[in-house]
Amino acid sequence: MAALALTAAPARGDEPPCSETVPVTGEAQDVAQLRAQLRRGPLAAKVTDTCHYARVALVREGDDWNVTLRLGDSHVQRQVSSVSASAAWVESWLLPALANPPPGLAAETRANDESTPPTTSGRSAPPGTAAASSAANQAEATAASGDTLPPARIALLSTLALGSDRSWWAGGELGGQLPLSRMVWLGAGIGGAWDPAFGGSSAVGDHISRRLFRASGRLGLDWQVARRTYLTTGVGVGVLAADVLRSSTDESASADHGAVFAELIGQVGVGIIGNLALVGGLGLRARTPTQRPAAPSEDQEGEQTGEFEPGPPLPDPSPWLMGEARLGAEYRFGGGP
Repeated sequence: MAALALTAAPARGDEPPCSETVPVTGEAQDVAQLRAQLRRGPLAAKVTDTCHYARVALVREGDDWNVTLRLGDSHVQRQVSSVSASAAWVESWLLPALANPPPGLAAETRANDESTPPTTSGRSAPPGTAAASSAANQAEATAASGDTLPPARIALLSTLALGSDRSWWAGGELGGQLPLSRMVWLGAGIGGAWDPAFGGSSAVGDHISRRLFRASGRLGLDWQVARRTYLTTGVGVGVLAADVLRSSTDESASADHGAVFAELIGQVGVGIIGNLALVGGLGLRARTPTQRPAAPSEDQEGEQTGEFEPGPPLPDPSPWLMGEARLGAEYRFGGGP
């Protein structure tokens, strides 16, 4: 009989730790991230039946999370800024409660709790909760400045630029940022712009238009200036290709060039709903010198009639310096909130 009893009762070393057994409710992505954080903390070394009776509810509210912890007839609640901070707070609250469980915690409590969702009505917290709540503040600050990376970002922006030759360019950009640390990011951007009427139409009816396409790699810094507001600065190096076209009723001429450019960007993002943010800022871009178009190329009609007479020299396909205003939307995904 003794041998049978030993066989029927599993060794405590074979039981899963509290990081696996404490029930957690919430969105699947948030629950998975919280569970992963708990596996790296002190609860991963705790094996006790009391963890089965605890309840953790994680509810996302805008850019924040509402975390509720319940053990028996007692519970506490807190609003935090990230899932990482939620994990730190769960640990700092639950560890003292495991050492000194609330009185009257029986096996039937677990069955009752499984059919009753966590509530937010006021009840007394378990012994040791006040001290744990104080420790939670420090744990939350530690988590916020820890190793968890912020989300990656992808942005779609409209741009309006003024060139050094007093031309106006309308365009757009698709860009992305990948965090390397809490502040440093690596990114890239591709974009284009169009100067629909360089200097307007001339007296003889010629019309000049220009376009450019660019791609760059970037490195920059992020600063969290408020709960839903952040400042982004960066520098970049890239390449561009531009062309200029002059057309009239008789003939047309064109030229193009390629160049390397350097850029500076600065923008502010404000969270508006969920992972979506409104972003706006300024950019400055300077390209390397290029050779000015020597002579326009003839179109096929001018070649066939032999009556082509070169007009005035074409302007550079793109100005050497451009300052732009940027406005658009940005979506954040992955990483720590």
